Amino acid sequence: MDREEIIRNAQLAQLSIMDKIHNLCQKYQLTYYLIGGTALGAIRHKGFIPWDVDIDIAMPRKDYELFVYNYSDELSPQIKCNNYKNTKNYLPPHATAVLENSKLVLLYDEFNGIDRKVYIDIMPLDNVPSNRLLRFYQEKSILLIKRLKKIKNAKCFPTNSKATIIIKKLVSFIFTPISLNCLNRWMDKVMCLSKNNTGYLCSMASHFRYKKQSFANEVYGEGKLMNFENKKYYVPDQIELYLTRLYGDYMKYPPKTIQEQQMNFIKEVQLW
Repeated sequence: MDREEIIRNAQLAQLSIMDKIHNLCQKYQLTYYLIGGTALGAIRHKGFIPWDVDIDIAMPRKDYELFVYNYSDELSPQIKCNNYKNTKNYLPPHATAVLENSKLVLLYDEFNGIDRKVYIDIMPLDNVPSNRLLRFYQEKSILLIKRLKKIKNAKCFPTNSKATIIIKKLVSFIFTPISLNCLNRWMDKVMCLSKNNTGYLCSMASHFRYKKQSFANEVYGEGKLMNFENKKYYVPDQIELYLTRLYGDYMKYPPKTIQEQQMNFIKEVQLW
């Protein structure tokens, strides 16, 4: 199986999950948006970025919690919504919708003993505090938590020296008393600092910088349907402003070398 076929199979598997998420959100009138690179793909490619396997969505906190903790069991017998409350040693700060009858192998997964399946990231959208000091505390706390989780994860690479690998594992061991569950509870508490509508929303669990992804509510709005792989999913109302903030000239393709690197990041996908 060549690289393009591997990537396409993973993309189609993700689409099968996304269809179920979209239908469930429609059923219960929950709001979601394609975000990040998925939103970029919707605008620039009318679907997936061809060299990438990625669907990221975000939901306002209220809808996120209803979806994850009340309705996600209705997705499908083959799709499980994982989160730190129902999954031991769960790393992400957000939920994931996982296709159980699948296997996804990314670059360095086997080197680190990671076993994963095809999945979609589901992130909460939280209010950005009006108070400047609270925003500073929130931003720095989130950064600290993410760094602590990275230390605990101790991801290694074949290019790392034996000494580097030993140090990473040792430092990770030192942080053993601080569980991932504890860090995720802390993360949730920090993300939910502002319970009331402050006029600004942020997808704090994503990899973008806090300030870069803090948007006025109207940027997300009610969401509008956009073509995605001959289907229709919701994106932020002001999608052009959203993508410009995140990517600059978002219609410009990255260099071929970057495209090839991302394609090579996907090693294997199996469905049964």
